[in-house]
Amino acid sequence: PRTEHSQRPSELLVELAENGDPTYQKYHKLEDDIHIQTRYKRPADNKKGGISAATFYASDTLPALLFLEFIQMCAQDLPVAVCESCHRLFVPFSSRAKYCERMLDPETGA
Repeated sequence: PRTEHSQRPSELLVELAENGDPTYQKYHKLEDDIHIQTRYKRPADNKKGGISAATFYASDTLPALLFLEFIQMCAQDLPVAVCESCHRLFVPFSSRAKYCERMLDPETGA
């Protein structure tokens, strides 16, 4: 989410949830459509033993998975910026980044 006044995405998300924002509530209901699975595996090549785990998210609806991704980005305080060239959203690599890495013209590489 784009934030104003240096508000962190996680703080904005909590504020939306606490204030009962109608858009947040609408998409929050989609979380019931998300199925979470965790798979465990003992690595055969690990001589010290141990276990590895992976978590998978599945859903029959794309909006539910997109909302999950949005929630996780907010929880990690990942900022989003608007590219000054193509005007699309991107996750900047630094606070001073103004442009995304998308190629607009394959011939020039711009």
